[in-house]
Amino acid sequence: MPLFCAEKKMKHPHETDFKFQNKESGIEAIFHPTESHYSFSLLDQSDWAKHGKLSKDVKVRHAGPHGDTDQYNGAEVLEMAFKLAEQYV
Repeated sequence: MPLFCAEKKMKHPHETDFKFQNKESGIEAIFHPTESHYSFSLLDQSDWAKHGKLSKDVKVRHAGPHGDTDQYNGAEVLEMAFKLAEQYV
């Protein structure tokens, strides 16, 4: 008898899933569905024209019960968090 596993259907993040906070060194994006925190450092103003306002080096903390982005694609959540954080600056 074949054994079937129920696959989780991937969910996609929406802009309204994020809240932002100004921090001393940059911006923190909070993805509410999974309580994931993405901290982006602010670059020096002299680097903005060449690299943008935020560093792509991100610190991630998953505070929700699953310890990750659960049914959301982590790369997709990170990409949207960065894009929206740059707009927020």
